[in-house]
Amino acid sequence: MSSPQRTRIRWRIAHRWLRARSWLLPIVALLAVTLPHLSDGDWMRSDSGWYAAIGVQAWRTGELLTLGAEPGTPYFNKPPLVFWIIGLPMHLMGPNAWTARLGTIAAAAICVLLTVSIARTGMSRRGALWAGLTLSLTYEFFRRTREISLDMWQAAFLLIAFRCLVGAITTTDRRRAVAAFAISGLPIGLALLCKPLVGLAAVPMFAIMLLICRKGRMIPWLLLTLASALLVAAPWHLAMQAIHGEAFVGQYFGAEIADRATGGSVVNEGGVGRRWFYIEKVLAGYWPWLIPIACCIGATIRRRRIGGDARLLICAAIWTVAWLALLSIFPDRRDRYALVLYPTLAIPVGAWLAYRSRPVIRSLLKGVERHGIWAMPLAACIFAILPIRVQNPPDPQWTELFAYLESEGNPDVWQGAMIGHRGSRIYLETGKWPATTRNRQGEIVAVPPGGALIIYHDHDGLKPGPGEHVVFQSRMLTLTQLAEEAVWSPIPSGG
Repeated sequence: MSSPQRTRIRWRIAHRWLRARSWLLPIVALLAVTLPHLSDGDWMRSDSGWYAAIGVQAWRTGELLTLGAEPGTPYFNKPPLVFWIIGLPMHLMGPNAWTARLGTIAAAAICVLLTVSIARTGMSRRGALWAGLTLSLTYEFFRRTREISLDMWQAAFLLIAFRCLVGAITTTDRRRAVAAFAISGLPIGLALLCKPLVGLAAVPMFAIMLLICRKGRMIPWLLLTLASALLVAAPWHLAMQAIHGEAFVGQYFGAEIADRATGGSVVNEGGVGRRWFYIEKVLAGYWPWLIPIACCIGATIRRRRIGGDARLLICAAIWTVAWLALLSIFPDRRDRYALVLYPTLAIPVGAWLAYRSRPVIRSLLKGVERHGIWAMPLAACIFAILPIRVQNPPDPQWTELFAYLESEGNPDVWQGAMIGHRGSRIYLETGKWPATTRNRQGEIVAVPPGGALIIYHDHDGLKPGPGEHVVFQSRMLTLTQLAEEAVWSPIPSGG
């Protein structure tokens, strides 16, 4: 092989590596900050155990259309798509921290790749690379991979729709633009199967983007977007209404949508009255990326060009500001709802670092680009073997309860005072829910027989009554056994 041929081969390899690097390096970064100590901590905390139990049960029982919580209790709070996704690995390989978190990591990786793709429509490879790296290394983003997150999947589907919209704005091909509008509705429909109604907010945001980018004539095409979204999402909603009627409508559209929208009892008390909740979160947790964001804002005020296609930056800004405003108006404010903000916040960061950063900064960026592919995995491996605790360990009261139940042969347990969120831990560990004694309205639907084991949690409204003797107790958990001749008569916690 001649020297010119070898040179051409080396050039092709280098060129292909440069093309692949902008996609590969952000994923390597995400895995480097996600996988070490992934099995640590209490993976069933908060809603994760609840969602995991519902997802696993759907696959075990084959009841995928109507999700179920405790025995005899349909689960109408959320649509089923994410439960199908996260439940399958746990069904196939068993519930544990790795299988539970696998789905959220996959959604996070999709978000990162979509961020790179969106940035690439109007920026250089370096700008797209750093937009992806910015998202991967954003703490408030990657820390959510350690929980089961409906919001991460919703963000991923909404980003697909956003990518289609940006493609429609930047293309000069009318057919491709029309196809992009039709296709963009499909992921919005999938987002509507993640959480109730939230995904529809993207459609008016798209209209604003089209107006600001001087593509107002395309606004009627958003009807294609809306039609395809409804085509995907409507069948499940209509099926639930037909099968369950008012029970579904009252819970899904009432408690889960109307009650939250009006600031009812289900909202997060920590966010009530705090209109600046999400701005506070961004200002506190988006370092060091706030520096290039501030530089971009300053350049915009001074009417200085940042670099890349200005329409991309406009769309990213509209998306960020619109979601920030919508989430701030909504009374139920939670950290995890802000996941939809971070991908588009990364776009101007990538643009500034690629086009306007100082020579010293660019040298540092080049170092990361050249050596990050091996340095980040190496750092992750070192961090993984260090005896560092990144999350609080599992609550010992549950560990002790499961050890006791196992020593007794995992007998059936009845629900004395144990809400579904906590009962899900027992289901994931033993494969059996605590037998239901009360329905959603608090009415008694079944009574434990004599000799039954009954589980109580101090925060769930009842405590053991006459005829029960304690066989296990740890902190807030109490397991009793009802005497053979006794009638179950629990006492209200305040009584």
